[in-house]
Amino acid sequence: MRKIVADQGWDLQATRPEFSRELGLELLEPTMLYTSAILELMATHPGSLHMLSHVTGGGIAQNLSRVIPRGFAIDVDRSTWSPPAVMQVLADAGGFTPGQVEDTWNMGIGMVAVVDPPQASAVVASLHKSGHRAWQVGVVRDDDGDMSQDAIRSAKGVEGGAIRLVGDYADSSSASS
Repeated sequence: MRKIVADQGWDLQATRPEFSRELGLELLEPTMLYTSAILELMATHPGSLHMLSHVTGGGIAQNLSRVIPRGFAIDVDRSTWSPPAVMQVLADAGGFTPGQVEDTWNMGIGMVAVVDPPQASAVVASLHKSGHRAWQVGVVRDDDGDMSQDAIRSAKGVEGGAIRLVGDYADSSSASS
């Protein structure tokens, strides 16, 4: 991201038309902290939380693959959210599609929680109540080998479940390829 800003010669103190504040403030948006919400989920929905994936460098699929055991798969449905505008602006400025940067950027998803299916709606409601945006992005299923070659099955030396990002982002201006 820094290289894109530098290559464009953008002033970090200037307000860009896409944002309501200075570019530097947009880029320095603090990381969301999930500790309190996760601890509350564990207390109010005991046994419902199976795995967590903090989506940092490496993107959604790579981070999620490391926590999903081999033999399982998830199609992460892009249509369930829109990446933040800053990610689209930076991708466009760098000459990238969202599909080219989602292997590195989190695309607006900071944490993925794998929860017991009957509790999914209650967990989402609890997260909303604690001030977090939350939604279901997919369903864990057996990996029956039908995942295409573009599925991520390992990351950073860890063999894990098969993860594939499918569909187009909810914001139609964010093409998935």
